[in-house]
This record gives sequence, structure tokens and C-alpha cells, in this order.
Amino acid sequence: QVDAGEAAAMERAEREIRALLDAHGYPGGTTPVIRVSALRALEGVPRWIGTIEALLDAVDTVVPTPERQPGESFLLPVDHALPRAGEGSVISGTIERGTVRSGDRVQVVGPDVEMAVAGLEVFGRPLTRAEAGDPVALLLRGVPHAVLRRGDLAAAPGSLTPRRRFTAHVHVLPGARGGRAEPFATGYRPEFFLRTTHVLGAINPPGARAARPGDTLTLGVELSRATPVQPDLRFVIRDGGRTVGAGTVLTIEG
Repeated sequence: QVDAGEAAAMERAEREIRALLDAHGYPGGTTPVIRVSALRALEGVPRWIGTIEALLDAVDTVVPTPERQPGESFLLPVDHALPRAGEGSVISGTIERGTVRSGDRVQVVGPDVEMAVAGLEVFGRPLTRAEAGDPVALLLRGVPHAVLRRGDLAAAPGSLTPRRRFTAHVHVLPGARGGRAEPFATGYRPEFFLRTTHVLGAINPPGARAARPGDTLTLGVELSRATPVQPDLRFVIRDGGRTVGAGTVLTIEG
């Protein structure tokens, strides 16, 4: 059973969650909030087992199925790169769009190497084809592990053009939510986390004014090295171990 103190704490937590959803444009008043205890469910307490089932039902009912893009050109952000003795290297990650088959040629943007896929696995099972949404591992024969790293992109050859400058719609997190306490102006250089890579970039707020904590605005970004980006790509801005903002790419400038 839940005592009065625990019940009050859960009530406060639910109110805060609903307020946070409302603040970000989601329906906080109607979104299901399921109170669960995984520990007590594992201990076999019937009430808490029932809450886990209710949570899964809510996910199936409310959370939309992500839109896949199997018909687009292949793109895989690399999560891990590992050597495979005597065979080459393996890269793994979740396919963002398109499909890939054993034997297809792919280009790894980063080291900028191109080769045929010698084999692929999904959930540890060898397959001949994988598509958008699948967590996949690709075997690349003859590619030394040393040239591959997390943050590279495997893609259909010629389908990606690295860029350095873009405009973005950005929300600057206030200090109360773990962000900055001070505004920043042109030339501020935090890290941008795009897909599985991160790169330094300079921020240029509009006009001469500074961007203040809590602002939502459109600003310019210039990355320290060219990276494949496209409109609608989401990213996170971090500085000194803190997440200080989040945004979406609007237009590519070069």
C-alpha cells in the first residue's frame, strides 16, 4: 500500500509533469500519467503488476507509431564501430531512413570511404535486408577499425553533402531547468549534438541582441567542421556538461 506521504509526493510529481507538458505545447490535462512501481511489480504485488499492464496499454493507445521512410535514400547514424578479426569492421546503429541489403554499396561520411556491405544483422540475426527503424550491424570488409568512429554516417553514395552553416529554431533552457543563468551573444561556442555526433559551433543571435535563458528564437549557426545536416533535423546544445538548449534546423546556408 501507498502511505499518505508517498501519495502526496506522487500527486506533486504528476502535477509537475502535466505542467511541463503544457509548457511545451502538449496536452498535459489529457495525457495519461500512469503511476507504477517496477520493483513492486517484480516482487509480484498484484496491484503494481496491473499498473505495468496499464502503462503498456497507454503506450499502445496514445503514443503514435513513428513515421518510417523506407523509400528514401539510405542513412545510418553510427552508434558503435568495432573491429572483426580477419574480416574488417562492424558499424551499428538504427537506420534513420531507407533500406540496405547485403551487397549494397555505402559511403561512410567522416572518413569518407565507400565499400560494399559484406553482411548485416538485426537483433543478432543474419538477414539480407533491413529498413528504416531497424537496429542493424553492417560488416564492412577491408575497412580498418581505426578510421571509423561513433558519429560517422553511413549513407547511399553521393546522397549527403556536409555543411557548416544553417539557421535554426532554438529554445534556450533557463537556469531553473539546468540551463544557463546568463544570456549569450554572437560568437558563443557550445557543442552541438546532431544524431550521434557532436561538433563545436558558433551561434549568431538575430540582430545585435543577446539570447536570454527561456528565449525561443531563430538564430544562425556555423559549425567548426562540415557535417551532414538537413531541414527538420533536431539537435541539442550543450556547454560545460549542461544541456543549454535544443533546436531544429530550418534552412541550410552553405
